[in-house]
Amino acid sequence: MPSPRRPGATAIAVDGTLFVSDTDTQRILRIAPDGTVSSLIEEPRLLRVDAMWIDATGRLWMPAAEINRLALFQGGTSRLRYPVEVFTLQVGAEPPPNDHR
Repeated sequence: MPSPRRPGATAIAVDGTLFVSDTDTQRILRIAPDGTVSSLIEEPRLLRVDAMWIDATGRLWMPAAEINRLALFQGGTSRLRYPVEVFTLQVGAEPPPNDHR
């Protein structure tokens, strides 16, 4: 599986698994400690996911920031769609002990 063309947000689990948002394909990739890449989820609503994190229950939080729809990138007219959404997905991972204290 190819690497993301335009990586966005990242989150790392205690075991070294890396979760990366691919802003071109609206998907989240899982990169295992051995370098194996797999697609975790592909969803058109995952627009420019930013600032992902893993909580203590093993859920990956994915704010769809829609940065690409801001007026700055849209000829001066914002195309943001409200409400901006935050998605979660159970990934069964643990956050690093120093994350979000």
